[in-house]
Amino acid sequence: MGFRSEFHCTEKAQWVFILAGAMEIGLRDGSSRIFRPGDHFYSADTVPAGERFDAAVHGHWSRQLGDEALVTLFVRG
Repeated sequence: MGFRSEFHCTEKAQWVFILAGAMEIGLRDGSSRIFRPGDHFYSADTVPAGERFDAAVHGHWSRQLGDEALVTLFVRG
């Protein structure tokens, strides 16, 4: 089955398109959202300027849901 990441940030803001499978994104406040084929979102969860990444403070986690392969397209601006 799929993956689950630890808390992390993106290096640069980017668009994320779900092409196949399902992906869940979890936030620091405990909320999460599931994205399926055809869904897309703008990910701007970067480390604030002048700060160093702290896994206890920054970021989000992501995971693949189900047995279908997760296929994503990332477009950086």
